[in-house]
Amino acid sequence: MSLRDFKILAIALVPVLVLVVLAYLAPIYHMPNGTYERYWRWNAPTRPVGHGYDLMKPEVIERLSKDPVQKQIIENMKNMPRSMPIEPHYIGSRWGPGRNMLGYLAMMSVVLWCLFAGHKWFNR
Repeated sequence: MSLRDFKILAIALVPVLVLVVLAYLAPIYHMPNGTYERYWRWNAPTRPVGHGYDLMKPEVIERLSKDPVQKQIIENMKNMPRSMPIEPHYIGSRWGPGRNMLGYLAMMSVVLWCLFAGHKWFNR
């Protein structure tokens, strides 16, 4: 391959890498209400988690806190997180509402760039 072919491959690789980075930074998330929404990775949604501690009445907490073992369990329940992060879908399902078109576009661009590079390499 000549230097010209390497330049063409490098220029063709730039939009492929941009698509891959965008697909990584902006995946879709399956929200608790059943919809699929796109969020940035640094602003990922969370799923609220309910705990038994939230349902307990203050007098029950006070009564259980008298026993040292129960008090430790109550403290651990109180310190549990109130939300969990939702897992991102980079590609999603093949057919259906959870399909991430940006992820598929990035995946196809990588495959096409590899085919293009192979074509350039074997047809020199």
